[in-house]
Amino acid sequence: MSVRGILLEINSLSEVGGCVLCTSSGRIIAKEIPRYASEHQKGALSQKIVELIRLVQKRGEDFAEMPDADTTDRWAVKRYGNIIFAVLLYPDADFHLVKLHIDLAVDSLSKEKDVQKIIAQEFTILITELKEVHVLDFLQFVDHLRREGFRKGIIITQRPYDDKVRGQLLNQGNRVEIVIAEHMKKERKKLTKSVEAQGYVVKRKALVTDRGM
Repeated sequence: MSVRGILLEINSLSEVGGCVLCTSSGRIIAKEIPRYASEHQKGALSQKIVELIRLVQKRGEDFAEMPDADTTDRWAVKRYGNIIFAVLLYPDADFHLVKLHIDLAVDSLSKEKDVQKIIAQEFTILITELKEVHVLDFLQFVDHLRREGFRKGIIITQRPYDDKVRGQLLNQGNRVEIVIAEHMKKERKKLTKSVEAQGYVVKRKALVTDRGM
């Protein structure tokens, strides 16, 4: 069954008013919200997801309940690794019965290749090493990040970069970082250890330019 099919199955329960699948960082993967939901409800969804994620993280639990501030409904939130599945329950919902359905749905969703790919991208940081960074090298690296959907990229280089690269770096916000280090291999190992300690996966990419590595 597809991701949408699993969500539709949950949504078909009479006690359920909608459901959202997202990563633990708040990126929405898929959602099934009733068409009759107000624009305000739809617009506030992202903020609601952030609140739900904070709730499960604060409690340190894999399953939690949260009242919906705008209605008499409740949210049931299931955490499984880096997956968050939030389900809106009507006031008369049989919580324990719906929980069984949610457990089964999350187990199926975690095995879906599309979900696994998004999770892998969302929590992967790309690292490359270049002795000197030119603007075309930087743009090539950014393009690869964008195409592959990686969360962040780090370029380790031995030499200071010029104003053209600096300008492009500012445009990327926190998504790309350039680290200057004399011993690039040693710095990469240090960064990898630090990043992995935060729960991310590190992938190394050899960026080939017309000047070589």
